[in-house]
Amino acid sequence: SSSSSSSDEGEGDEGVAVTAGQVKEAKERIKALVGQCFEAVSSELSFMPMENCFELFGFDFLVDADWNVWLLEANAEPDFAQTGQRLQAVISDMIAGVCAVAVPPLAAALTSSENGGAAAAAAAGSASSF
Repeated sequence: SSSSSSSDEGEGDEGVAVTAGQVKEAKERIKALVGQCFEAVSSELSFMPMENCFELFGFDFLVDADWNVWLLEANAEPDFAQTGQRLQAVISDMIAGVCAVAVPPLAAALTSSENGGAAAAAAAGSASSF
């Protein structure tokens, strides 16, 4: 027997066809829910931004058989140790992804400020010798 499928379809764990459009819509709903969560508590939070730092929050979602997205919980301090061995690769990939997104801008800002600081000090030193 042969089967055909388009490149935007796949099969879920239970053999149910999943389209790229369904996944994209679910991701968009998740993004919207996360945004709504931060908007809902923004007046009660007092973020103390620290230079060259970022925070990682945990949001647990459930996507049901009808592709409804449900927020289960949000965590300001997610505990990755409780994920178990089965999800260890997911957690490792997530942390690598966060570092790939968050660290380069921090490193660039640090390098820029160090270079700018050295240039400013050199300029100040030469200006004072006049």
